[in-house]
Amino acid sequence: MAKTPVKTPAKKPPIIDDPAVGETFADDFVGLYGIGPNFHLTFATRRPAQDGSEALTRRVTNRLVLPLDALLDMYNSLQAAVSRLETTGVIKVRPPAAKPE
Repeated sequence: MAKTPVKTPAKKPPIIDDPAVGETFADDFVGLYGIGPNFHLTFATRRPAQDGSEALTRRVTNRLVLPLDALLDMYNSLQAAVSRLETTGVIKVRPPAAKPE
C-alpha cells in the first residue's frame, strides 16, 4: 500500500501594512453562515433608535467573508486569547447549560 505524503502548510507571505485601510467598530456579533469553502460573518453596532425613544437598535456595520483556512487561523487566535483571559482571571468559564429533561 502506498503511503500518502503528509501535506505541510505553506509558509505565509510577509504582511504589508496599509495605514490607509480603515477600521470598523462593532460591539455585536450577529451571526455566520457558510457557502462552499467560505464563511460569512456579520457584525453590528448598537445605536439609539431613530424614533427618539430610548430603545436601541443593532445596525449592521460590517460583513466579513473568510475562506476556511483563514477562519481556522482566526479561531485558533481567538481560542488562545480567551485561554489567556481565563488564566489571568479576566473572564470565568461558564458551566455548561443544564439540559432540559
